[in-house]
Amino acid sequence: MFKKLLQFEVFYQLKQRAFPIFALLFLALGVFVGRQGFASKGVNFNSVFQVYFHTSIFTLGSVFIIMFFAISAILRDKQHNMESLIYSSSIKKSHYFWSRFLGTFLFSVLAFSPFLIGYIFGNYFSSLDPERLGDFRLMTYLQPWLYIVLPNIFICATIVFSVSTLSKNSTATYVSAVFIYMLYFVSSIFLNSPLMAQAVPASPESMTIAALADPFGIAAFFEQTQYWTSFQKNTQLLSLSGLFLWNRLVWIFVSIGILLTTYGLFSFRGISKKVKKEPTQKKEKIQLVAYQPIKALHNFKAQQMAFFALLKLELKSIFKSLPFIAVLIMWLIIVFSELFSTVISGGEYGVSVYPFTNQLIDLIVDPLSIFSLILIIFYGSEIVWRERDLNINSIIDATPVKNGVFFLSKFTALVSLPMLLITSGILMCMIFQISLNYTNFEFSLYASLYYHYGVQLVVFSMISLFVNSLVKSKYMGMGIFGLIVLLSLKSGMLGLEHPLTSLGFIPRTGYNNMDGFNGVSNLFDHLAIYWLGFGLLLTFISFKIWNRGVVATISVKLKQLKYGWTRFQKVGLTICMLLFIVGGSLVFYNVNIVSEYETMNDRLDFSENYERKFKKYESLERPYFTSKKTEVAIYPKLRRYTVKADYMLKNKSDQPLSEIFITERFPLENISIENARLVTHDTFYGTYLFQFDKPLQTNDSVRYRYELRK
Repeated sequence: MFKKLLQFEVFYQLKQRAFPIFALLFLALGVFVGRQGFASKGVNFNSVFQVYFHTSIFTLGSVFIIMFFAISAILRDKQHNMESLIYSSSIKKSHYFWSRFLGTFLFSVLAFSPFLIGYIFGNYFSSLDPERLGDFRLMTYLQPWLYIVLPNIFICATIVFSVSTLSKNSTATYVSAVFIYMLYFVSSIFLNSPLMAQAVPASPESMTIAALADPFGIAAFFEQTQYWTSFQKNTQLLSLSGLFLWNRLVWIFVSIGILLTTYGLFSFRGISKKVKKEPTQKKEKIQLVAYQPIKALHNFKAQQMAFFALLKLELKSIFKSLPFIAVLIMWLIIVFSELFSTVISGGEYGVSVYPFTNQLIDLIVDPLSIFSLILIIFYGSEIVWRERDLNINSIIDATPVKNGVFFLSKFTALVSLPMLLITSGILMCMIFQISLNYTNFEFSLYASLYYHYGVQLVVFSMISLFVNSLVKSKYMGMGIFGLIVLLSLKSGMLGLEHPLTSLGFIPRTGYNNMDGFNGVSNLFDHLAIYWLGFGLLLTFISFKIWNRGVVATISVKLKQLKYGWTRFQKVGLTICMLLFIVGGSLVFYNVNIVSEYETMNDRLDFSENYERKFKKYESLERPYFTSKKTEVAIYPKLRRYTVKADYMLKNKSDQPLSEIFITERFPLENISIENARLVTHDTFYGTYLFQFDKPLQTNDSVRYRYELRK
């Protein structure tokens, strides 16, 4: 019987459209990542280290695949009203449970595994530098699949499948997927995970805790490879030992324990519904009233009232839901801990921070983006598909309410969620300031949060509605948009470095009390126009193909998009296109024409050519500074400064110095060294070669001056 059930599970999952879509998506993702050539200096693009690094990061996206297959495996019986028939059959509990779990696990692995196949194609069938491609070794790709992919998917599948089995609720299943992300990011923030901080934790103790606590094994991978040389990263396979082995064993055994506990609690014959005794009602005489038709209003005021009624209904449903409450509580805990640990406890070095508004804002913006995106991923699908989940869409869609009212109420409800997080974060910061007797709240700076960080979240909300308007399933919409968010956050690794190609990218604007916002504020404004124009274009498309009535096919939606444009809609679409084009043109002009745009490959090529050209000066002895006098003049209103330096250099080597080689970090106005003449000056690399009139003897000193204007 078990074999038959497993065969049916395989047959059923293979018939799902989502399986080939997810498999092709991860195959394309692997090709895209593999062909980018993202690797540090001296490390091959197809090295063991790089394959582990990319594979471990992108297994974070497997949670959404697992969520879909778990819901399909467990909840399909309930959705099709087949539970009673299956529970009353001769199927054993163990056969049912393990066949469904193996189906979920197996197809999650099969859907993600094409990533490694695509990565191989991306490495070897692209224009990457052949000198930085090592020989093909099967174990380079097979070992990460065994040590990272299989355990990570098993761990996530166990948690998501267990929640789905015990709750029989799709919302709870998604919450479990979100919980895995929250657990990972929260532990990463508190434990200074290498992935979050882009460096290993400062102390061995924190490194050990992070390596063991990371369910995806990324911190354990960094712990083992933190001191590897480039040669080791290219050739050495990861050792299944030490903290990496303990991490895999601990989380696998925890997962097995969760799975066995779930099996014990799962009631194969249980009744999911409790029969409530209806109270007896007293018979009362009902007075009959003649039917009187009510005149319905369809004017602007009626549509306005419908909008606020629908918005109130959407927000009320969200605020009462468990996922929102969980995310909000976790957000407030994180904000409180960040502010308390830095402002009051003094942070890592025990130095308390004066509660300037800009300093407090800097502490909360990192978790703000993470928690806001979690809400948008979940509720972007939940809001769009709520009526269909409750089977009341036919009634709602038959009401005399315009599509625009439905659409705007849902869009406003979705956008209000990140705005609520921003507002609660601001209130928490102000409470800390009041508790420390600081009253200069700088309300304008707090209000700038809604612009500098809210615009990007609004754009992601627009993209979420667009994705969910196209797909035919709520969970497919969650999965696809979740992967889009993951790719956008790691776009630099994919080679999408230009601001115009990095989806939703808007740079962060720093602020200090001396000169206000830093120099990227103009770029921020232009990118805000560009991405808002892009988001509004997607919003118009989402509105035109909005599902009302029976879920339409793609061909029907394309016909909806082609016909029925009103004059107002055409004008609005034209304005959005102009915003998109104007914003993109301004960004391109300032980034590529006014400034000299450089990609990561350009910078790596620059460093390589610099080293090749000037390596011959590496052996030159260097004099040491014995005296430094620096005059710095700052002009905040002009946004510039000048530096005049007067240093003394002393030859502390045993040999006389005949030459000095200097590389400037910023272009210098002038530079001079006493008793030395400038021999060569390379303006492209910013190098100076000075030759002394007479060699500088041991323990002799000379004056070194330069002037910088920026």
